[in-house]
Amino acid sequence: MSARHQRSTGNLARKQSGNWVEYSAPNSDSPTPAGLSRLQTEGLHSPSPSPSPRKARETEAEKIDSILAHIRQKHLTLPRLLYLLFREKDENGKDVRSNRSRSHIGTVSSFLQGASENKVTEIVDLMYRNRYSRPPPDTFESGMMQVLWRK
Repeated sequence: MSARHQRSTGNLARKQSGNWVEYSAPNSDSPTPAGLSRLQTEGLHSPSPSPSPRKARETEAEKIDSILAHIRQKHLTLPRLLYLLFREKDENGKDVRSNRSRSHIGTVSSFLQGASENKVTEIVDLMYRNRYSRPPPDTFESGMMQVLWRK
């Protein structure tokens, strides 16, 4: 018998080198020691996981699209989400603040207190100056736009 004799026995391939016999599944890189089934040796010869290719970083536009898609999956709209984020009472006048998570409270209070990167006034200004912003005439919002545009 040659130093590296190999033959197929059923679903196992047998490799022999000197006194050492290894059994493995055909086309497998991890041999199974003689006398042990494949299940008994699972993990003994596991090759280290190959590093997965790095995913390219998402652009801000891709992140926004992903978040908006998630909002739609939850059957919400952006205005409804904002309303639910900032309201303190429900439609019946019941206080809803006790139902908020610490994350919700922390995020909203940080934003409203000016501790976030983008300030409330900046966001409101961007909303009213946005080219898609067209509040109906003779409304409070229309008056606010005129005040903001006078800067």
